[in-house]
Amino acid sequence: NLTVPPADARADANGDNYIGIEDLNAVLGNWNAGTPPTESANIPEPATLTLCVLLTLTLTRPAPSRL
Repeated sequence: NLTVPPADARADANGDNYIGIEDLNAVLGNWNAGTPPTESANIPEPATLTLCVLLTLTLTRPAPSRL
């Protein structure tokens, strides 16, 4: 007799203690069904990015040479 170990609960989508095609179909049926970001998500504005680039360029430029 072949003994089958218990199914991993994370992979057993339908809870029947067997990982099979039904579990795959459940996963594929919900694929990409997550919640999209809301309008108030923290997405930087282009002006903020420009400001950061200019600040970085200003702080990293070499000092002027003095003769």
